[in-house]
Amino acid sequence: MMLFWRVWLARMGITGPLLRSGLSTRESFGCASRAVESALLQLKPFGALRAALKHHDWRVRVRAADLLGQLKDPEAAQPLRAALNDPDHWVRGTAVWALANIGEPSAVESVIGALKHSDSSTRCAAAHALGKTGNVRAVEALMSLLEDTTPSVREEAVTALGAICDPRAVDVLVARLFDHEGSVAEAAARSLRQIMAVHPSDKVEAALRRRDEQQDAAKEEAKRKALTTTGSRACQRCAAGMQWWHKHMFVALLDEARESGTTIIASSATADAIPGLKAGDMPDDFVGVCARCKDGFCRQHAPSRVCPKCEGRLEI
Repeated sequence: MMLFWRVWLARMGITGPLLRSGLSTRESFGCASRAVESALLQLKPFGALRAALKHHDWRVRVRAADLLGQLKDPEAAQPLRAALNDPDHWVRGTAVWALANIGEPSAVESVIGALKHSDSSTRCAAAHALGKTGNVRAVEALMSLLEDTTPSVREEAVTALGAICDPRAVDVLVARLFDHEGSVAEAAARSLRQIMAVHPSDKVEAALRRRDEQQDAAKEEAKRKALTTTGSRACQRCAAGMQWWHKHMFVALLDEARESGTTIIASSATADAIPGLKAGDMPDDFVGVCARCKDGFCRQHAPSRVCPKCEGRLEI
């Protein structure tokens, strides 16, 4: 694998010093990669890495941007800013991370500027990087990103605001509690709880409680809708009744076959294997099975003995 790195380094214009770093040709690809990068960081070949940002292979540009970020040299900010306009989104995303890692004020401003990039993946990367670095200068820009039309961008912005933990973001995060995209709303709840751990607020607590109540109501409504569309599968009592009914019908079929002398595929021993099947085994609150759709219901969901799915008559 060292041949790969020799060629790669030669393309970057790095020769003698690195080739004498003692790397073995028997090393695995991953080990060689880490060793080469370690040697590069020691040599600080700024000029070569800067040139590599213009390489025709996007993978070389990604590695160059990553290494420039690890150098944490303020002089690397200028070529990395140019890489924010790279045609490849992986290169742009790595450049964003590298600038955030450098941490120098102008580099951070470049990352904040990337929040307005036309590509949503670059906006996501910028929001994520700013959240990881926890830079309070990014709060207002991240707040404006909560109106982004891409849900993943809003989610990253919400998460970053929670990581930065600035109380200025409370009002906009409360509004995102009711975002139509569930993942954004969940992220907003997590972020608000992070902020509340440092800056307690009755207003935020009330908003979170209101959201929980709405979620509970939505779950109940979903259960109700599921019942009207799937019947017994939505209720344990309905399901228990249907299980009894199927066993009851099965045993009745076997008994009828025995009496008529009909030979069937299932053995009569199958019926004996079903424990305790008799009339008294029917669940007390089981109303019956619909004559139309063949679904069964308990008394709670069919108090009038009418099928809530198709309004058919329920029978045992």
